[in-house]
Amino acid sequence: MADQSAPWTWDTTSIYDLSVEIVNEFLVEKFGKYHFYTEETNGDTIKFWIPRKLSRMEKAHLKAKGPRAGM
Repeated sequence: MADQSAPWTWDTTSIYDLSVEIVNEFLVEKFGKYHFYTEETNGDTIKFWIPRKLSRMEKAHLKAKGPRAGM
């Protein structure tokens, strides 16, 4: 679960092969059920409000959730 006393921050990921729904599911798995203010920002980026920035490994796991991952 996310520590609600810690300052939260914005993070982003490329929208390629992802959707807001996929990102939200990943964030709930990672941090628990919160409102992450997940939104598509400019057609190629999804931004979200989380307790800390995602690591490179976590972002790779997120990208692997896309429907064409591993093709």
